[in-house]
Amino acid sequence: MIKLFPPIYLNPFSKQDTAKQNEQNRISYWLGKLYKQEEKKVQEEQEGKQASGNVYRGELEADKSLKKEGKDEQIKHQATKKESDKQTVSDLVKMSNRCIYSIKPQFPWNIFPDTIDIEEERVTFTFRQFLSTQSHSVDIKDISNVFIESSFISATLQVVSRTYIQNDIKIGHLNRKKADKARRIIEGLRTFVEHNINTSNYGVDELIAKIEEFHLNKRL
Repeated sequence: MIKLFPPIYLNPFSKQDTAKQNEQNRISYWLGKLYKQEEKKVQEEQEGKQASGNVYRGELEADKSLKKEGKDEQIKHQATKKESDKQTVSDLVKMSNRCIYSIKPQFPWNIFPDTIDIEEERVTFTFRQFLSTQSHSVDIKDISNVFIESSFISATLQVVSRTYIQNDIKIGHLNRKKADKARRIIEGLRTFVEHNINTSNYGVDELIAKIEEFHLNKRL
């Protein structure tokens, strides 16, 4: 008995279709890979931009904070300087109008006596004659030396100035003790000026006491 089998038809295009499918799969794989790489790159760029934006915003905030601190510091400095200037002006006015010590010739019959007025910032010599008065002021800081010329009953006080044209000014017929006290006060004020010591907070009597104490310790 003969068995009959159905004919088997071979598809000549099956290998070509498989190769084509494989090629398409490879292309799809690489396209997908490239797409993912591009997507990752775009994401990284966006994250970088966001990070840069955060840094920039942080820098802006820091810059604003520094500017605000600088402005506050400037306002504080201006307020401090204004207060300091007011105090300086007040001290200068107080010092310029305050006479520490005054001396004149001891003879009572002199109806136009010359005077020496010692202030904290200057020494003023006033020479008086009939119907005329002449004054010379020497800043304490410009005084280079103070001399006393003593006789048996009187003394002459002489001040040497760095700026005065005639170099020195003097007034005679003074009480010896008062003339010496005037010299000590002038020397003490010179020392205070040289060391930039503000004496406006002292009363007149207290200031003179400090000067006398200074000279006493200087002798010791």
